[in-house]
Amino acid sequence: MSAAEQIFSAGGRRMRPALVFLVSRATAEIAGLMELTKEHRRLAEIIEMIHTASLIHDDVLDESDMRRGKEAVHQLFGTRVAVLARDFMFVQSSWHLANLEVIKLISQV
Repeated sequence: MSAAEQIFSAGGRRMRPALVFLVSRATAEIAGLMELTKEHRRLAEIIEMIHTASLIHDDVLDESDMRRGKEAVHQLFGTRVAVLARDFMFVQSSWHLANLEVIKLISQV
């Protein structure tokens, strides 16, 4: 948990979740929605988790010392913990996506 908190607390622009919300708002009327749902929020969170996990992976491979002005996760906790934190985030993302039935929808499209 400390490893995940380290990278999430480093901030960032959060562009991917913002794009999820913008597309959701733009298409809400087509879907017959008046408001965004908790599923939209969950999808935005999942997108950010996947992106953050990929940043941990990149930092390990690139042997980066810093991420967004803070020490990289693998520098603080070691490569093994960084890889496990990344894997945990990917697994959690997959689980949440499955619960949103996004995978089923994507396969139908």
